[in-house]
Amino acid sequence: MLFRSPVMATGQPNTTPVRQPSSVANDLQQQQQPTRRAGTVELRASNNGHFMAPVEINGRSFNMMVDTGASVVTLSHEDARKAMLVVPPTEYKVPANTAGGVVKVALVKLNRVFIGPIVVRDLQASVLPAGINAPSLLGMNFLRALSSYEIGRHTSELQSHH
Repeated sequence: MLFRSPVMATGQPNTTPVRQPSSVANDLQQQQQPTRRAGTVELRASNNGHFMAPVEINGRSFNMMVDTGASVVTLSHEDARKAMLVVPPTEYKVPANTAGGVVKVALVKLNRVFIGPIVVRDLQASVLPAGINAPSLLGMNFLRALSSYEIGRHTSELQSHH
C-alpha cells in the first residue's frame, strides 16, 4: 500500500489569493463532481481547502470530508439517519476525541462505502450524537483500505485496489 504525505510541497511560491475564511458547512453545500477513471477518484479542493467526497452508504448519498486527522470514518447523526442506520441512545458510550472536545459516540459497521467506482467493505465507523454540529468524515481507516491516496494542495486522488 502506498501512502503519500498529507500535504505535498510543490516548491512553488504561494500565489493563492487570501480569502475570507469559510466554514465547513459551506463546503458541504458545494456540489463536488469528482473526476473518475477505472478505480480512481480525483477530488478538487473546495474554497477553503477541504476535500469533500460524494459518498454512498446503504443506497443514500451525501458528502463527507476527507480527514487524515480522523482515525475512523465518522458520521454525523443526520448522515447516519440518511444512511438508515438506527442507533439506540444507549449505544453512545465510547469516548472519542474530536476537534470540539471529547464526546461519546456509537460504533457501527458499514457493509460498503462507495465513492464513484471505489468500494470499501466492512468498515468500522463512529456516529456522533444528535446536537453535535460537525461534518461526516472519511477517516484513516477508509484511506488505509485503498491501494493509494494522494492529497495535494488543490486535488486529492483516491485509488482502489481493483
